[in-house]
Amino acid sequence: MLGVGSFKTITEVLFPAAVPSIIAGLRIGAGLGWMSLVGAELIASSSGMGYLIVKGQSAIATDIVMAGMLAIGFVGVLIDVALRKIESKLLRHRQT
Repeated sequence: MLGVGSFKTITEVLFPAAVPSIIAGLRIGAGLGWMSLVGAELIASSSGMGYLIVKGQSAIATDIVMAGMLAIGFVGVLIDVALRKIESKLLRHRQT
């Protein structure tokens, strides 16, 4: 359109417009993936944070269960913060 090539249209119009949706999808997918991983560890695993929580629950060790829950939450927040930083770097030109 207006003499601009397809590569330039993709890199300067389509991709910048799609980045917010792509990052939002990555953040949602990372959260769901993390929840699924921990859930799978809770059900059938011999290692990991979910397994640690189950072992603490069976041993009635509230401190281990709470530490595991805090660690899971902390890792989830780290994933989200990392993706937000990536988003801010990719969308630096859009911030006004």
